[in-house]
Amino acid sequence: MIKRQVIGVMIGMALFVGCSKPKVEVLPGKEGANFILTTDPKDAKISFFKKDSTKEPGKQILDVDFVLQGKSIEMNLLSNPLYMKLELGSEYTYKVEKSGFVTEEGEVSLKLGENIEKKIILFTEEESKSKKEENWSEYLGKMNWESASKKCNEVAGRRLPSIRELKAAYEAGIVKSWQKDNTFYWSSTPADAGRYYDLGTSGNTFADSRYNNYDVRCRR
Repeated sequence: MIKRQVIGVMIGMALFVGCSKPKVEVLPGKEGANFILTTDPKDAKISFFKKDSTKEPGKQILDVDFVLQGKSIEMNLLSNPLYMKLELGSEYTYKVEKSGFVTEEGEVSLKLGENIEKKIILFTEEESKSKKEENWSEYLGKMNWESASKKCNEVAGRRLPSIRELKAAYEAGIVKSWQKDNTFYWSSTPADAGRYYDLGTSGNTFADSRYNNYDVRCRR
């Protein structure tokens, strides 16, 4: 049986230290609901905006230039993720950005007793092309890493995808349709001597021997 090493990032419970108030002051929150946001890269900049037009429309809660790595609104954190409390019943938009990456935006609104954990992965322009199904080849079968790389390079304009390109395809929901073919897909990204990363259709990342036989799809 092949021993596999899980590399993927898991969203767990945040670890907190101390109880002193942070220096950042924002709109007061209410007890009873939490929003935990994890970013990749961890030093991405995060800003929140309140949508409720009856309460200062468009008011920016956090300075967009304030990097929230290792900090929080109501307590100190050991590291990412960001843990903050938002006003119950109010709607917010958030923006996650970093130079060289495509900005991601979304919305959140919390109800009493609700807890939301969300992970945002930023991708470069080239990596983001992997979110379109037409940029992927058909399923090419199961083979070792050397054969996979050679197979993709046989066709002009094709190559074995990086692990981040596979993650982009997963985030876009494309990988879900690949489950009918098989489970683990090779990437071109080396883990260490003799091993390369592969992505499971569950979204987890693994580091495996180049001699293992796994599934192949090429990036166009």
